[in-house]
Amino acid sequence: MDKYAKRKVAARDAGGCLICDSRTVTVLHCAASGDWFFCCDLHLQDNPQFAQPNYTPAYHAACRRVADLASRLAASEKAAAAGWDSWLGRFAASKKKPAVPAKDGNVSAQGQDKTEDKEEKPAEVSAADLRREYERELATVATLRNKPATYTLSAVMLTSRLERRTRVAARAERAREEEQAYSNTDPQQLLQTYHFPELPKPKR
Repeated sequence: MDKYAKRKVAARDAGGCLICDSRTVTVLHCAASGDWFFCCDLHLQDNPQFAQPNYTPAYHAACRRVADLASRLAASEKAAAAGWDSWLGRFAASKKKPAVPAKDGNVSAQGQDKTEDKEEKPAEVSAADLRREYERELATVATLRNKPATYTLSAVMLTSRLERRTRVAARAERAREEEQAYSNTDPQQLLQTYHFPELPKPKR
């Protein structure tokens, strides 16, 4: 009863918004009750007192992926920063110490730094890949967020719509009963029940 689908109508069929009375082509329709009304798209954005969007499972899955990628990206950037500080420390230390010539298969300190630099590069590439994937998922979340299929009316709005529906139904029932009573009335019975004035008779 409180789930309303968002639909669009042709411009020639636009109607007044339920909230601001501006003309709009956006309609919220409840299949369960048959209730429907026009509403501007603006009122459906971040307005919990009016309606809450029902996001798809794909949206919630994308949000979880974004949260996971954000955590991994933060950890990767932190590790990269720590590695850079460590490299700077080793570089400063190597400037103070003379290079040790290679003996018996041992590598020099400079060679060790180059080897360690090569080992740190994959971490930087990985962080860049995480950043690109994170931005792609953010774009997906933004797209799905702007395209909710259904909305749930707030308790206040739902009560208002149900009361309106009750009033409309009662008014239609009264009109039907009055029409039925009028069509079923015998003209002779009307003459007997009500006294109708007579036209004055002409004088002779």
